[in-house]
Amino acid sequence: TSGTAWRRPHGAALLDAKAHGSKLVRERLNVLGAAVVRRIRQACAAALSFALAACTTTPSPAPLPVPVSPAPRTANDDRLDVWFLDVGQGSCVYVDCPDGARPIIIDCGTKGRSIGAGNNVDTAVTTNWIAGELHRLQLAPRIVVSHADTDHFNRIAAAVAPERAPDVYLGSPYAHHEDDFRIWLDRVDEEGGALHYFAARSAVHDHPDLRWGGAIADVLIANATGGAVDNADSVVLALSYQGVSFVFAGDAEGHTRGEDRTEPLALATRRQLPRLLENRIILSASHHGADTEGSNGLAWVQAWNESDQLYAVSFSARPTTHGHPACNIVERYHTNMAEPVDAFPLRCSRSVTRSVSRRMLSAHENGHILIRIGAGEIAIFCEVPTPACSGS
Repeated sequence: TSGTAWRRPHGAALLDAKAHGSKLVRERLNVLGAAVVRRIRQACAAALSFALAACTTTPSPAPLPVPVSPAPRTANDDRLDVWFLDVGQGSCVYVDCPDGARPIIIDCGTKGRSIGAGNNVDTAVTTNWIAGELHRLQLAPRIVVSHADTDHFNRIAAAVAPERAPDVYLGSPYAHHEDDFRIWLDRVDEEGGALHYFAARSAVHDHPDLRWGGAIADVLIANATGGAVDNADSVVLALSYQGVSFVFAGDAEGHTRGEDRTEPLALATRRQLPRLLENRIILSASHHGADTEGSNGLAWVQAWNESDQLYAVSFSARPTTHGHPACNIVERYHTNMAEPVDAFPLRCSRSVTRSVSRRMLSAHENGHILIRIGAGEIAIFCEVPTPACSGS
C-alpha cells in the first residue's frame, strides 16, 4: 500500500453531534433552515418506505434486455460479471464478484433519460434492476463514487437504501456533492455504514480490504488534486481476475494521470503491479471519451497497450448530448488496439460516424453491456450486438 489514508470527510461533525446529544442536533437543524429540514424529512420518509417495501416484497424489475449464456449467475458463481449499464449521458457500472463476494457499484448517475439502441430506456429500469439483483443475492454492495459529478452519483440512492450500503468510497470531498446525495451519505453513516475518503494523491494496492472474492481491486490514484478539481480527483480503479483487468477512470484528466507531470500518477502505480503489465485490459474511457483537459491523452492510451494487451474500450456516453466520445479519441484508441474485429459504424462527436474495426463498445451503439470473465475467457454480451460483442 502506498500513500493510503481512508477517513470520513465529515466524521468530526457527526461525532460531535452524537457526543452532545439532541441539543447540538437542534442547533444544526436551525442553521440548515426549514426548507432543508423538509427535504431531510422527505428523504427519510422515502427511505423508510423503501425499507418497509423491501422487507415485505421481492422487487420484480423488468429484466435487462441482454442475453446471458449459458445460464444466469448463481449465489457462489466463480465468474466475474461487469455490467456497463445504459443510463444515457452518465456512467453506471454494476459488478457481480466471484465466489459469493459482495457486488460493487462503480458510479451510477445520469444527466438525462437514455434514448438509444433502438429503445427508450428510463433509467428507473436500470436502478430497479440493481435493487432487484441485490435483493435476489441478499448481499450489500460496496459503492465507489469516483468524483462529485451528478452524472456519476445521482442514481445511487434510487438503487441502494442507506442501511444496505456498509461501505462507500468517495473520490471527492463530502461537501462537493449535492444536498440530496449528502443526505443519503448522512443516512449511511447513521445506519453504521463507513464512508471512506482518500487522502490527497492516494494509491492503494495489494490491500486485504480490496480482495473481493477472487478479484483484486487496485486504486491507481484518487484525490489527485486534494479536492481542487473534481474531475481530476476521480478514483482510477483497476479490477483484475483470471488474467483480465478492467480499468475504470471516472472523469480523470491529464494531470490525474501524470501526462503534464514529471512523475506519472496512475501510470506510476500501474508499473508496480505486474498484473496490470501482463493482463488483457478492458478500459472504460475517461470522461466518457472526451478530449478536454488531457482526458484520454496519447501517453495514457499507449500505456495500456504496451504489450498489445488493450482488448476492449467502453464509452459510457451519448454523442448527441455532449459529443462524447470525441472522434479524435475514438481514432486514438483505434490506432492503439491490436486485435481486429469486423468493421462496423460507431457514432462520435454528436453527428459523425466512423468505421471502426476494434472492440469498441458504447451505450449509444450497444445499450446495456455485460462482460463476463470465466475460465480465463472473455465473453461480451450486448443489448444490440455489433462485431465488438463476442458473447452468444
